[in-house]
Amino acid sequence: MSARAPLRVGFVALTDAAPVIVAHEHGHYAARGLAVRLVKLASWPALRDAVLAGELDAAHCLASLPFSVAAGVTGRPGQRLPIAMALSAQGQAITLSAALADPAFADPATAGAALAERAAGRRLTLAMTYPGGTHDIWLRYWLMASGIDMSSLDIIPIPPAQMVANLRGGTMDGFSAGEPWNAVAAEGGAGFTAITTADIAPALPEKALVVNPATLARRPGEVRELVAATLGCCRLLDDPAARRDVAQVLGARRYVNAPWPAIERRLLGRYPRGGGLPPEERVERAVAFHRGGAVNAPRRAHALWFIAQLRRMGLARGRVDAGRLVADLVLRDLYEEVARGEGAPVPADDMAPVTIALDGARFDPEAPAAAGLRVA
Repeated sequence: MSARAPLRVGFVALTDAAPVIVAHEHGHYAARGLAVRLVKLASWPALRDAVLAGELDAAHCLASLPFSVAAGVTGRPGQRLPIAMALSAQGQAITLSAALADPAFADPATAGAALAERAAGRRLTLAMTYPGGTHDIWLRYWLMASGIDMSSLDIIPIPPAQMVANLRGGTMDGFSAGEPWNAVAAEGGAGFTAITTADIAPALPEKALVVNPATLARRPGEVRELVAATLGCCRLLDDPAARRDVAQVLGARRYVNAPWPAIERRLLGRYPRGGGLPPEERVERAVAFHRGGAVNAPRRAHALWFIAQLRRMGLARGRVDAGRLVADLVLRDLYEEVARGEGAPVPADDMAPVTIALDGARFDPEAPAAAGLRVA
């Protein structure tokens, strides 16, 4: 009997791909009898298409991307990218061009007002990595909460690794993306960190592990072992000592291909913000991979919140059955089975209200109609 083909696991060059990279590099997948081949993708659309086509069995993915696809924002309604677990929370940022730098941006709480003042009378172009992806949602949420007229600016998609070059070249005035590209921009003089996603929505998921539905049907045991090994790495990566060790691995050309000291600094919560702004050191601002299990459980409440934002921001138009999307895409039962088998806590807050740190807005998933969602 021939050996099974390796599971092909995709990722985009970002620091928060660490759980799948470390699980592969440090032998966590192999220790569970899994043959895994990591595949680096240049952009989220390329990763999306590869998972949907079955060219990838699983992938590190923007947590809201499956809902954007299924709701028809960036795909055909009904296309499925099921979420097996969340990989991370926060650890992203919004970077603005050095040309916009001003001491008024020193306080992230008033950075939106500072941008509104600096942008008066000019049309800004801001970039994100994928329409309806988390970076897009954080950017739009911040702008809207700051009272900025959304019709006065352009929001464009650019792959993460191309952000700094485009910012330096003047293609855009700022971007919303994952690390280490905010760090690279700030430390290289191209821009400055205006606000981090820890200041916007620290409890919401940033990246998720998605699986190809056919792979899940044909190889369920291997998918469960993949989730278990990845969960183990998420637990490991919340240890600062482990973060120091993995920064050099992540910086390698075959992975993130960025200066490892910049990766390490933000992994440890050290933020040289650039633009003449005072540096900050806040461990709680850094990317979170586990938090005692609070990060990794995929929650239906979070899924409903993302879908509500897609509608509120005018990205998802027409008929969207949010309840059906959540039932199709959130593999809560699979995750709970794996987590309990691994001795990882499973938070009992699957449908708890969501409160956004930036503006205190509260979303009740038990009353989705109040947010304009159809659930049946």
